[in-house]
Amino acid sequence: MKVFSPWQLAQLSLPNRIVRSSTYEAMATPDGLPTSELEGLYSRLARGGTGLIITGITSVDATGCCQPVQTGLYHEGAVPAWRRVTDTVHRHGAAIAVQLAHAGRQTAAGCGHPPVSPSRFFSTASGRWARALRPDEIEYIVEAFARSAARAQAAGFDAVQINAAHGYLISGFLTPLTNRRSDRWGKDRCAFLEEVYRAVRGKVGPGYPVLAKLNLMDFVPGGLSLQAGMEAAHRLAALGIDAIEVSGGIHETIFFSSRGDIPVGPLVSRLPAWQRPAAALGLWAMKPLCRFREGFFLPLAARLRPALKCPLIVVGGLRSPGVIRDTVESGAADAVALSRPLISEPSFPRQLAAGRQEPARCRYCNRCIAGVAGQLPLRCYRPAKENI
Repeated sequence: MKVFSPWQLAQLSLPNRIVRSSTYEAMATPDGLPTSELEGLYSRLARGGTGLIITGITSVDATGCCQPVQTGLYHEGAVPAWRRVTDTVHRHGAAIAVQLAHAGRQTAAGCGHPPVSPSRFFSTASGRWARALRPDEIEYIVEAFARSAARAQAAGFDAVQINAAHGYLISGFLTPLTNRRSDRWGKDRCAFLEEVYRAVRGKVGPGYPVLAKLNLMDFVPGGLSLQAGMEAAHRLAALGIDAIEVSGGIHETIFFSSRGDIPVGPLVSRLPAWQRPAAALGLWAMKPLCRFREGFFLPLAARLRPALKCPLIVVGGLRSPGVIRDTVESGAADAVALSRPLISEPSFPRQLAAGRQEPARCRYCNRCIAGVAGQLPLRCYRPAKENI
């Protein structure tokens, strides 16, 4: 299968075209360092045959964390801690990239920092108003991405991925929903993303792989349109991005980016009492719109693929060997990204390479999402009897 053929990504040689898509793990110390538990998770993924592991969302600044136990690369002490993790992954024959992000308005209340946004906007992630960033703060965050990328390179990461998806800060600059600025950052909503890419590239050099995870749509009225999302992708490709992983959805429509069941009870139980009724109503209303279907981002990728001048990674409910194989062999994408199947079965890629014909056992109940939202470590929380 072509999906198990070597893949050259800039200067990085990968053993196959299976990528572990970035997934928040809730396995970090309060100052953003990876725990031994997280190292064990990545070790299992590497042994299980994933070619490129992308870490969970990793903050570039202490004020930009989305959760209290989120990984970070915002101080020099993180470098040796992450070096132990990357060395472990490399010993098992896989490559590892770090996903760099700033949470922006989606900074949770428990993080101890006020949420920020391109423009003033109410943050449903924290139940607070996010204030608009000043120009000097924007420039500081651009440099924070660059400094974190340099630390990633020093820590032995094989690549970095810039998070420009899911309503976090860069995504917030791309969408008219939260970017109503009248300065250069609002007149050209791609400007912040482009400046982050240029700053990162300037730190890591021309041969080091720099990827992006990019929203093509927000799936909300007044949000990022497909046309604007595709424009951002083409502009990144023209600048020299090494690969784009397409996605969609923001905090208010997060299950458009995951699909499947919505575990309403566990999700709303962690919220303040005054938020629970409205949150439950919104989640129940979203259920019919988020039913699972395999390869749900393939139609968006098909719109982008023909004219895109860089490699394309597709994520979104890929679970059947035939669909995974055909996605790469047909040229619909250069690589496939998996998340939830690898939570329940880290060895799924190795089994596919050995000829497995059965789809991943994950049933997309999304209890794993509810777990990490409540700061439980990432794992499959579906009862074993339901996986039979």
